[in-house]
Amino acid sequence: CCGALAGSGKAFDPNSGEWRPAETFPTAAESLPPRRMEQVKVGGCVVERVYASDYKAATLSVDEVVVPAGQSLCVMDIPGRPRADEMLVFVRTEAAATVAHAGQVAGVHGDAAFCVAMAGEPDVVIAAEAGPAYVLLAYAGKA
Repeated sequence: CCGALAGSGKAFDPNSGEWRPAETFPTAAESLPPRRMEQVKVGGCVVERVYASDYKAATLSVDEVVVPAGQSLCVMDIPGRPRADEMLVFVRTEAAATVAHAGQVAGVHGDAAFCVAMAGEPDVVIAAEAGPAYVLLAYAGKA
């Protein structure tokens, strides 16, 4: 975008010759929300909602969580979760952690990713053992 029109929230697009909302330019700072938009305490964890469920087209929402050593996070306990078709669970840990879903438990050491179909409530539980687990939950699609 070129110059912004003071106080209007619009900028000139030389490609179309029109004044457009500043957030429509991919390089504009307004196109991305501020990080750490919302924090929610869930048990011994703090969930940081990076992209809220009402962001843009409401088809992608992202939560970041640090699960402290010896603690667990039940995804169903997170308030305000968006309705979604599927959820990506990414876990990074230097120690051991487990991810439980649908009666199965997977051990994690290092990085691991899981895709969860969201038919009903997400019964995903992430447990950190000797060290913290860094978790990213990405909710995708409109349910």
